[in-house]
Amino acid sequence: MHDVNREKSELPAYPTRDVEAEFSRRMLASEQWHSQILFFLLLILLLLHLCLPLIGPVWEMIRDEARPLYRMGALVIAAAASFELYCVWVCHRYLRQRRIPLGVYRYLNALIETSFPTLGLFAVSEIVSPIHALYNPVASTYYFFILLAALRLDFFICLFTGMVAAVGYFSLFLSVRGSGLELDQAMMVTVLLKGAFLLGCGVLSGLVAQHIRQNLVKTMEVVAEKREVVGIFSQLVSPQVAQEILHQHGGVGSEIREVTILVVDIRNFTSLAEITPPDDLVEYLNVIWESGVRVVNHHGGIINKFLGDGFMAVFGAPVADPQHAEKAVWAGLNLLGEMTALHDKTTIPETRLGIGIHSGPALLGVVGTKDRREYTVIGDTVNVAFRIEQLNKEFDSQLLISEAVKRRAGEIAREAELLPHMFVKGRSGPVQAYRIV
Repeated sequence: MHDVNREKSELPAYPTRDVEAEFSRRMLASEQWHSQILFFLLLILLLLHLCLPLIGPVWEMIRDEARPLYRMGALVIAAAASFELYCVWVCHRYLRQRRIPLGVYRYLNALIETSFPTLGLFAVSEIVSPIHALYNPVASTYYFFILLAALRLDFFICLFTGMVAAVGYFSLFLSVRGSGLELDQAMMVTVLLKGAFLLGCGVLSGLVAQHIRQNLVKTMEVVAEKREVVGIFSQLVSPQVAQEILHQHGGVGSEIREVTILVVDIRNFTSLAEITPPDDLVEYLNVIWESGVRVVNHHGGIINKFLGDGFMAVFGAPVADPQHAEKAVWAGLNLLGEMTALHDKTTIPETRLGIGIHSGPALLGVVGTKDRREYTVIGDTVNVAFRIEQLNKEFDSQLLISEAVKRRAGEIAREAELLPHMFVKGRSGPVQAYRIV
């Protein structure tokens, strides 16, 4: 006697690790983009630095003894640009090898690149004057590094970048005070506020990065879950139906719907298994199930469970179909025709099937845990379909349908033969069945 829940097919686990791995790769790709942007910004800055000496008034502001140091500044900017280009290459290599660098390297990278403006400001303090360095436009480049740190999608790295910028700027302030230069109270407040702004921008950049990160993770989880659901159905339905499931706006949720259940059983399979070598038996089943999948898919159904010597198919789910009962009956007839054709070709020995079909409401949905999930059809309709299939043994028939199917199937079931009411296990009242074949 069949049990509806016996032998469940193995289904792919929920891809939590895949999501984490994919997110790490996305972060690394974002890191690469971050370095590319900084490289081009530094390249533009280097060109401006090289062109400033061509402007007479600007060049005259630079003291004669500081002009060699100004030229050295070009090397510092070029070194920073080269460092970012190197970071681009490293990210590309890791992405190509599908590896993720250690987190400490990301902090080291942030420390090195955010220290370049500090070096530039100290150079300005030597080239022009320490006071001028505090207000020099070079100090504004800190904001570029803090803003672009959001592309790293990590709150703490953004906060760290803001801290490095603030500490670098305060170190210049302390250097100015240590040089003996006097700063009035307004200048000191301005410098302190600017340092606080740098730190605050780090926090703000981190919040933006965290928001983007959370949305990206949620989006990837939804996409991964939908891909998993379609992966489940791609083994059960035709590619056209799988694509229709993929494009359903609401996804595949749990619901109660009118469906038709078709149950197939191979008659005398136990006796055949006793005299058939295991390899030949597996090949025999594969031939039959290949035909079963093809026929069921052709009529818009899905094979929900393989049961060793039988299977259960569902029509009208997961994609609704008002003709689910009629298509199920046609599928049953075509299955019997397939068995005759395979036997005539001597592909398989003579095979007799028992098929039971019943229509009614059933609970449909993807159920399970993160380790194992499957599309399940639950309800009394399923149980009745199994009981009707078992009645084939009583009436020496091959295809029986319920009264509900006869009402819904139309012309194909009009000539179905009414059979005597039968009591079956698990039901208090009799079951009314009709013979098609």
